[in-house]
Amino acid sequence: ERKSLQDLAQTITKGHTRFKYELERAKGLAYFAIVVEGTYHDFTNKVWSESHRMRLKGFVLAKIISTIHLKYRVPLWFTTGKVEAKALTKELFAAYLRNI
Repeated sequence: ERKSLQDLAQTITKGHTRFKYELERAKGLAYFAIVVEGTYHDFTNKVWSESHRMRLKGFVLAKIISTIHLKYRVPLWFTTGKVEAKALTKELFAAYLRNI
């Protein structure tokens, strides 16, 4: 799944109920990952448009994504933006196909 910084923030906060269901379903998949179109630094420092509307502090966002990674075993791949996210997604698909 590919997400922008803002989309990831909204998904793990306002959309957390639906997202938890999605993560539970993903346990049955051979591989599931989240590719983020932005850096970890920008995410935890809330560097995206409309981030000023979010009350949560950056360290809380970091705790939430760390919990997602550990509890659901879902890797979150942070990138430098859309171009790198697209390249990484293609490489993950190719690696999966090489290893099945």
